[in-house]
Amino acid sequence: MPPKAKVTIKKLPTLETKKPDPESDYESEPVHPFLSDPDISSASETDQKLSDKDQDESEDENTTKVVSKTTKSSNEKVVKAPVKSSKLKTKSPYMKFCDELMASRIGLDGNINFESRDLLVLINMQNDFTQTASANGKTKKGATHVDEAAVVIRKVNALILSVAAAGGFIIPVILTHPKNHVSFQDGSEYCVSGTKGSQICATVAKTLNSVNAGILPKGGKCDINKVFVVNAGFNPKVPASGAFACTKSYAKAKKISGDLSKTGAYYFHRSHTDVNAPPDIVADNSPISFEKLLAYLSQCPDATSAPYEFTDADIEETSKTSRKKIFIAGLVLNEEVIKTAIMASQNNYEAFIILDATRTSNKGADCSADDLIKLISDHAKETTLPMFIESKNIKF
Repeated sequence: MPPKAKVTIKKLPTLETKKPDPESDYESEPVHPFLSDPDISSASETDQKLSDKDQDESEDENTTKVVSKTTKSSNEKVVKAPVKSSKLKTKSPYMKFCDELMASRIGLDGNINFESRDLLVLINMQNDFTQTASANGKTKKGATHVDEAAVVIRKVNALILSVAAAGGFIIPVILTHPKNHVSFQDGSEYCVSGTKGSQICATVAKTLNSVNAGILPKGGKCDINKVFVVNAGFNPKVPASGAFACTKSYAKAKKISGDLSKTGAYYFHRSHTDVNAPPDIVADNSPISFEKLLAYLSQCPDATSAPYEFTDADIEETSKTSRKKIFIAGLVLNEEVIKTAIMASQNNYEAFIILDATRTSNKGADCSADDLIKLISDHAKETTLPMFIESKNIKF
C-alpha cells in the first residue's frame, strides 16, 4: 500500500484592496468582441479610460476556493486555505434602483430578440451630458453632466455595433436648443445649437460614422445608411419631450402648451455623412417628423434615399404592417428616455428601455423606481406598456 500523501496548508498572500468600479453594476457582462479594436474602442475623452478587470470577476468573491495539486516529484498535495477576499462587491444605488424596476410588472423576465429593421434610439449622447476633455488635458464636466456617463458611452458603443451587425437602424436624438429656449428659464444653458456641447460625444460619433459607412471592426461589414440623426428642442417656445411628439393626454397631464407637433424630434437631410455635420441649408430641406421617419424605415429596409415622399396617410397604413420594436438608451432615464418610451407606447410601438445603457440625471437622483413605474402606468397604453430590460437580455 503506497504511503499517504502529506497535506500542507499554504497561506495565500493578502489581496490588495481596490476601490469599487462603477462599471461593475452588471456582473458577468461580456465585453463586446468588436470593442477590442483600438480604432473603435479607444477613447479620445478622458472619461473613457476605464478598467475592464471587473468583467473577469463575475463569480462571488466570498466563495471558498480550494485548489488541490499533486507534484510529479512527490506524493505531496498542496491545498490552499480558504480566504475571504478583501474586495467586496457592493451594489451601487443605481443598480439597486434597477433591481426594483426589473422586479416590477414592467421588468422583462427573459430574453428579447433583436431583428433586422428593429430600431435603436439613442437619446442625448452629447457632450453637455457627458464628460469631455479640455485643451490642457484636464477633465471638464458638461453643462448637464450625468454621473457614470462614461459607463453609458461604453454600453452604447457596444449596442451600436451589435445593432449594425444585425441589420437594424440606429437613430441618435440630439438636442439643438436656440439661446432663448424655454427650458433655460432657470439660467442654465445646454446643448445650444452650434456649440461643442451640442455635438454627439467623440467616441460615440466615431462608432456611428464607422457603421454608417458600412465598416465594422476587424474587417467586418454591415449595411450602409443605417444611421439617421434627428434633432429636437429647436423651437424656442416648446419644451422637448424626447423623440416622439407629446400626445394630447400627456400634454394635458403635464400642463404642456403650444404646438405639440413641435415637441418631438425631426429629421433633416445631411449631405455629409458625419453625424455631427449640420443639416443642409436648402429651400426644400423641410423637416420630417420622427413618426414619419419610422414609417419610412419600416417600408424601406435599404434606406437608400431620403424619406421625403411620405405623407400622413402613409403613417397610418404603415402602422398596420411594420415591425414595432424600439430599444431606447442614452441620457437621461427620468426625463427624455422615459418620455420617449411612453410616447412610443402611445404610438403602438413595443418599447424597451435598456437600463444598463442609461442613467438618471444628477438632479433626479432622488427619483424612485415607484415614480417611474407610476409615470408609465398613468400615461402609457396598457396594451403596449414599455418594458425595462438589460442589454444582456437582448439576443442579436
